[in-house]
Amino acid sequence: LGIHNTLDELIEAQRIAQLERLSQSPTGQHILQSLGITYNTQFGPKLDIPIELRKHIHVPPLPKNTHPLYNQERRKERARTLQKRFANSKDVAYVDAAEYRDRDAMVVAVLDQQNQ
Repeated sequence: LGIHNTLDELIEAQRIAQLERLSQSPTGQHILQSLGITYNTQFGPKLDIPIELRKHIHVPPLPKNTHPLYNQERRKERARTLQKRFANSKDVAYVDAAEYRDRDAMVVAVLDQQNQ
């Protein structure tokens, strides 16, 4: 974080730092639980992706100027372009995930080109 970050980015970084700190101790975990905050830490056991799988993963850089509030039209155009590009690909899945507000659970939705 530097001098060019927005206030929202600084607030989010501070929030994550506090959640990380609290989640590292039993007392902090109790505080989070009593406040109804579920947080999966950024720390913990992690596994390497096998090299054979890694060879097939390509992640292009994120496009610039795609803020959800300030660049709505650009985001819509990007979505249209991606839809055109991958419309006939059998290997494409549309994925979304969200956390329930009223319980300690999450949901994920995955659709293919046939909306199945």
